[in-house]
Amino acid sequence: MQRVITPYYSLSQSVRDVYRFRSLIRFFIWRDLRVRYKHTLLGVMWSVMQPALLTAVLYTVWQNQSVTKEHYLQQLVWSICLWTYISNSLNYAINSITSNEKIIKKNAFPRLVLPVSAIFVALFELFINCMAAFIFLSIYQHSTNTSFVLLNLHLPVLICTILFSLGAGFWVSSLSAMYKDVRYALPFLIQLVFFVTPVFYEVSSDKGIWGQWININPLSGIFEAIKHNYFMPALYSWMFSLVLCVTGIVFFQRNEFKTNDLL
Repeated sequence: MQRVITPYYSLSQSVRDVYRFRSLIRFFIWRDLRVRYKHTLLGVMWSVMQPALLTAVLYTVWQNQSVTKEHYLQQLVWSICLWTYISNSLNYAINSITSNEKIIKKNAFPRLVLPVSAIFVALFELFINCMAAFIFLSIYQHSTNTSFVLLNLHLPVLICTILFSLGAGFWVSSLSAMYKDVRYALPFLIQLVFFVTPVFYEVSSDKGIWGQWININPLSGIFEAIKHNYFMPALYSWMFSLVLCVTGIVFFQRNEFKTNDLL
């Protein structure tokens, strides 16, 4: 009688493995940053250019339509910083498995560290963008008050955003290794979600059915927290981010050996 041995999956074990291989994560982060910005004139400042130009365009178009015109630029800057982080996290994570095909086949290590390191690369770029945003807002508003400049950005909002990015990154990285279509569909999905998420506009209760549909989007709670200076994102945003992160880890682990065979 043939006996089939199936691997045991544990969420806590996955987290411990990631922590145990933290030095490998640091190596991948350093490698990716060095490759991405090597032989460039501006270096990591290129990560600031895209959100800066996007902010300038959106501010020019939407400033007169905002309800809170006085603080619209400040709200927009932090919203674009977080959105750029989410977008970059998904774009980096989706290629984290396929681009490391040779390393995966020749070395034994938890594959989960690959999307984690890719998302932390985006987190490093978020840190650079936040520093640039802080300096810009301090000069623009003639204020050196840190609490005023960081008025719309709170730690729980950042944590919720990171959890969402990790969960979504686990899903897309695993799916892209199994189905190549995901790599072609993701840019369109990111663009679509950008327009149905209140990143550069506000959602109020008087916008009828469209506003209600926008509020269903779990990302709305994060960006509405920035708009209205809430310390905590909405509860459904927290719940969705946690569920997405946990299910992403489980899905990634259950398909780890399958993706190895497909590479």
